[in-house]
Amino acid sequence: MSDGSHAQVWVNVRREEGSERNSAQILQAVVAAHESGQLGEVLCVSRDSIKTCEVTSHKEHVRETPTLVQMRAEAEEVQAQCQKRLDASQALKPQHKAQLRTWHRLKGALLHLRKLDAAKLVAAAQAKKARGDETAAAEPPSAPSAKVDGETPPEFLRRWMGVRDILKSKLAVLSAVSERDVRTRMKDELIRQEGKLILLDQLQEGCMEWPDVCITVQGQSVKADRRWNQGLPDPEYKMEGGREPQTVDEERRCGRFCYFCATLNPPIRVQHKMVDCPKRRRANVREFRPETMAKARTALQAQREVRTHCEGLIHYGR
Repeated sequence: MSDGSHAQVWVNVRREEGSERNSAQILQAVVAAHESGQLGEVLCVSRDSIKTCEVTSHKEHVRETPTLVQMRAEAEEVQAQCQKRLDASQALKPQHKAQLRTWHRLKGALLHLRKLDAAKLVAAAQAKKARGDETAAAEPPSAPSAKVDGETPPEFLRRWMGVRDILKSKLAVLSAVSERDVRTRMKDELIRQEGKLILLDQLQEGCMEWPDVCITVQGQSVKADRRWNQGLPDPEYKMEGGREPQTVDEERRCGRFCYFCATLNPPIRVQHKMVDCPKRRRANVREFRPETMAKARTALQAQREVRTHCEGLIHYGR
């Protein structure tokens, strides 16, 4: 890479085929060649022409995938925030409707004024004045209650005197339109989060289709609690009377041990949930099975088709 006066040479290396030297050793050899001047000979430049020679090791960033429990909590939080924002916007809707009506009345009045012929109005006023003030004074004043286009003059004034500031009215309209867009976005986001929660619920509930895994606790075979391992409420097993276990031994007897670790060879009895299992994460094993995801997709697709059909019927009925 060159900027006109300087050139940068990037060298990427990896382990040599059929050799024991790794990439770090090869890079160190490049640095040694630079210090001895051999690197300049290879590049056909003088040693002083090479200003810098740096070695940077490769970096690897590993980001853990959030668990189903974490994704569910996040979706519920987003759903609550969207619902709160939607409720606040719905509370402003009546006020914004009134502001929109005011603006459209004002806009209609302005459009009506634009259509009037100002020259004819001035000529008519001058002609009326030329007829004499006596005749104009002799004419009986129109009754205040006389209606024009279905409105008396006081009613007309009450309706239009409230629209004094056009800019203020326009800003109110922009705010109303903005809130309308907010309601649309919040409704769409609520639909997305609802679908996400339905999918997560089906993936978590799919644990009930897993085969039973047993370990021996105090000479007795105990099944792993699959719902507890998925972080779901209402575990499969509880103590007598339906109470929650209080001690470590009681938790073991209720199957509160890692389902994944219990499937290893040899099985390991560890009292953490499968969703939190570090061995499962290192092995890159998902919390659900492929067939569970396939069933969830089929169910969501069927639900989407039913909803689309119902929306089509509603639109047709209108």
